[in-house]
Amino acid sequence: MFKPTSIGFVLNPKAGRRKIDFWERELRSGLASANVKCEFVRTRQPREAEEISANLAREHELVVAVGGDGTVHEVAQGVIGTQAVLGLVPNGSGNDFNRFLGMPRNIGEAVRLLVSGCEKVSVDVAQLTTVEEDETVGRNRWVINSAGFGFDAATAAGRDRIAVLKGLPLYLTSALWTLSVYKDHGFRVSLDDGVSEYLPGLMVCGGLGQFEGGGFRVFPGALHDDGLIDVCMVGSVPKLTALSLLGKAVYGGHATDRNVRMNRARRLRVVSDDPFCVHADGEIAGTSAVRVDLEIKPKCLQVAKPFVL
Repeated sequence: MFKPTSIGFVLNPKAGRRKIDFWERELRSGLASANVKCEFVRTRQPREAEEISANLAREHELVVAVGGDGTVHEVAQGVIGTQAVLGLVPNGSGNDFNRFLGMPRNIGEAVRLLVSGCEKVSVDVAQLTTVEEDETVGRNRWVINSAGFGFDAATAAGRDRIAVLKGLPLYLTSALWTLSVYKDHGFRVSLDDGVSEYLPGLMVCGGLGQFEGGGFRVFPGALHDDGLIDVCMVGSVPKLTALSLLGKAVYGGHATDRNVRMNRARRLRVVSDDPFCVHADGEIAGTSAVRVDLEIKPKCLQVAKPFVL
C-alpha cells in the first residue's frame, strides 16, 4: 500500500477562478485531518504544468493533477523519469485516463483515497516525435493514454469551439463538424520498423489505454502494462460509413469492421505528403506534421490507483 507523506497538487485555472477556488477548498478540507505535507500550485499559462510538476516531483512523493486529460498529460511530462508517483483528481471534460485509474469524481472522496492508501502501479508510456511540413522537428512528448494522426486529432483540435458540452457529447459534436469538412490523407504506415504500407484513409492512432475522445472505446483490447501500442487504422470511407463507425467506436464495435484494421506494435511510424494534425492524450502536438514516430517505453511511470476489491 502506498501512503504518501507529501503531496504536490497542480491545478489548471482553465476551468475558471471560482471553480478552482472551490476545488482547492475541497482539497484542503479533505486533507485537514491527514498528517501529510501538501503544496498547491496553479498554472498560469499553457504547458507551465510540465515545469511545475518537475519541481514538485523533486520535493514530494506524490504529484497530483487536478483536472482532465490535458492536465494529467502535462503533469506526466514532469513526473516521468523521477521517483515521484503520479496521482489524479479527475475534473476535466474527457477523463479517458481515469477510466483506467478509477478515481472518484468527488474531490473529497478522491483525496481520502490518495492519503489513506492506494496501489502503486507501473504503467507504460510512449515517446512521440513529430516532423512538421517545414522540416521542423517537434520536441519529444510522453504519451500516457493515446496519440492520433488525422481525423481524431482534427476532432480534438475542434473541441475548443464548443463551450457548452463535456465528455463524449463534446467530442461527438466536434467529430460530426470535423467530418463535414475533413479530407482523407495518403498515409504510409510501418509497424516495428517493418515495410511501409500505403493507406489512404481517415486516421491512424495508437493507444496504451482503451478509451480516447471522452469515452470512445477505440482500442478495446489495450492494456496499460503489456509493453505494446494498440494501433487503429481507418481507411477511406464514405461519410455515412464514417458516421456508422463513430457510433460503433463508443463500445468498441468498430474493431471488427472491414474498413478498420487493428494491430499491436512496439513502434509506429506514420508518414504523409499531406500534412496532418497530431494529438497526444487529446492535446494538439502538431498541426502540419508529415512524419510521426511513436515508440513504447514499458513501465516508465508509477501511478496511484485505488485498490479493486
